Amino acid sequence: MQQRNPHVYEGVYININRKPDGTLYPTFNRPQFNAQLTFVEFCRRAADELIQVASVFATGLGEEK
Repeated sequence: MQQRNPHVYEGVYININRKPDGTLYPTFNRPQFNAQLTFVEFCRRAADELIQVASVFATGLGEEK
């Protein structure tokens, strides 16, 4: 059985999935907030991770899981 929208990237703060038409889209992982990981810090880290992943995909290296 094929996964409906398979992950092409599984990260700490985000995952990247692929729709059946080939479109990529990000989803956020649910954080455990605490004194060190506030909502603002989570957003910063997720943004940093998204930028890193986007850079890899832009070079064509991220097409395979």
